[in-house]
Amino acid sequence: MRWWFRFGGLTLCLLGLVAIRKFETVLFYDPFLKYFHGPLDRVHFPAYKMVPALLHIVFRYTLNSLLSIGILQLVFVKQKLIHFSVIVYAAFLFLLLPSYAFLVHHHFEVGGNLGFYVRRLLIQPVLLMVLLPALYVYRNKAEN
Repeated sequence: MRWWFRFGGLTLCLLGLVAIRKFETVLFYDPFLKYFHGPLDRVHFPAYKMVPALLHIVFRYTLNSLLSIGILQLVFVKQKLIHFSVIVYAAFLFLLLPSYAFLVHHHFEVGGNLGFYVRRLLIQPVLLMVLLPALYVYRNKAEN
């Protein structure tokens, strides 16, 4: 791949991640945005609709995942690493979404800030920040 194609693709994917964050209130139904931006003594739990909230979380997770996998594809051309990344993203969604639904159902009263962090893993590209250096180290060790 030519360097300018990779650089352009990386730029577009990063701009996509920024756009998702910038327009989150317009693109997604998330009644907990204001709830988690409020004071730490959250008294009023917001009204919510479980199915739309979960569907929008999955939609946002999917968009973030596709852009993140695009970034990983452009940085690490090896398909083996990309297949591993896809499995990691799918596994995280499979594990975190039911956990998030459980925490929402119980008004985030289980485990202190656990609901905040599970939600953060689902709506932000945190896995990209973990996988990028991990795959870089793995690739360098595999080459030696």
